[in-house]
Amino acid sequence: MPTTKEDEKSAKTTNQTSKMLKFINMLKTNSKQYQLNFAKYIVSVIDSEDLPSDKMTNKEKVFFIMDRFNKEYCYSQNLQRHKNDITKLMAEWLSGLAINIPYTYNDIIKLSKDLLETDTLKNEDKIVENYFNFMAIQIIQLATRLHTQNK
Repeated sequence: MPTTKEDEKSAKTTNQTSKMLKFINMLKTNSKQYQLNFAKYIVSVIDSEDLPSDKMTNKEKVFFIMDRFNKEYCYSQNLQRHKNDITKLMAEWLSGLAINIPYTYNDIIKLSKDLLETDTLKNEDKIVENYFNFMAIQIIQLATRLHTQNK
């Protein structure tokens, strides 16, 4: 415990520096580690869904969710209404809690911190505001990557 004003100031500076370093070391959403974190997370969420088989690969699980999305939400009137914007369409589908992802402010922020491997976030309101759209983009990108692998 700091005993002098100099020790207190030093402790405060160290604490601030530590927080800044954690923010600086936060993963970028296009980094390989973030993509791995997201893939593990989304597969764990899919595992809580009613899968047709217990022995599905991660790729099959992601394709199962994409197929379910297509069957449930990609009908012609919906595609017209969203001007064939699959990302918007999936964001709306996800916002209806089609899969078991966080939907409350605090849970969204906690998930973001976990995936980005940080304790500090900037613009938390903006993260929550764009959450379902962001999740849709990430799921579509994951499905695309998995589709192009092993071709």
